[in-house]
Amino acid sequence: MHFSFLTLFPQLIEGYFSDSILKNARENGLISIETIQIRDFATNAYKSVDMPQIGGGAGQVISYEVLSRAISSLQKTTNQDARQNQAQIPQQDFALDSTQDFTQDCIQATDKNTSKSKNTSKNASKNTDINICKTARPHIIFLTPCAKPFTQNDAKRLAKKPHIAFVCGRYEGVDERAIEAFADEVFCIGDFILTGGELAALCLCDSIARNISGVLGNSESLQGESFENYLLEAPVFARHIKGEKILDSFFTDFSTADFGFSCQASAKNDKNFVNFIAPSVYSKGNHSKISILKNDLAVCKTRYFRPNLFEKWKIHNPNNPKKKG
Repeated sequence: MHFSFLTLFPQLIEGYFSDSILKNARENGLISIETIQIRDFATNAYKSVDMPQIGGGAGQVISYEVLSRAISSLQKTTNQDARQNQAQIPQQDFALDSTQDFTQDCIQATDKNTSKSKNTSKNASKNTDINICKTARPHIIFLTPCAKPFTQNDAKRLAKKPHIAFVCGRYEGVDERAIEAFADEVFCIGDFILTGGELAALCLCDSIARNISGVLGNSESLQGESFENYLLEAPVFARHIKGEKILDSFFTDFSTADFGFSCQASAKNDKNFVNFIAPSVYSKGNHSKISILKNDLAVCKTRYFRPNLFEKWKIHNPNNPKKKG
């Protein structure tokens, strides 16, 4: 997948992909990153990109004209690259005659191409995949607080796109005409204000990229995460240090009756939670009991931290126990 960032501060974007999982994904050809400096498309002598609001008001607004040229340039570039790549694709000769079947020709041609591909380096294959993504029409996303919240379901859906372009606003925002003219989708990441859209764009990019096959080292890491089935993820615990005593008294008197969750810690543990030990069920190898406990803890956690999600879970969960009274 190819990610394009239209921004006034490209340096804020590049650094995020220099370490950890997304660095590896980039090096392995699973994702590619491109930054586009919006200011390059300003035609005035001072390269100004922002103007005061029509009708007055505090804060400058990024110009529709400048954004229009920047986004149109991206779309035009992808179209030109697509045509060039198409022109470079070798045409396979099929020598058809009265004694040769067309299907056999196809098989032979496929075998020939397969044989060639085996001799091609992995890097060349990766570059080809990335080039295909670059030439795909960009799915354009604007980041603004005046939009629907981005969700995990959005991340999974967008991970299937070959090319996503993020338009990162600054100052008081971008001219609404640019959003109406070019946006495929508009997202926010929460009910708060940032100084610019770059952080929001990186949040979306990270969330989308980790759902691309191969980006995470273990595909099972994507299973049972928060927001699956309207629940937050159950608490997770690192394996205990060798020689450390496991206290069975942690998480006693746990019940889910009538949604009355009780997670009581032993009074023996100190007030700073330094010596709290994970539930003993986690360490006993009974995966059925572990699964049940994790689900119960996820429900408990969701009810406490996200009551809005908890209400949705009660409605959509087919195994939801009926509340008495």
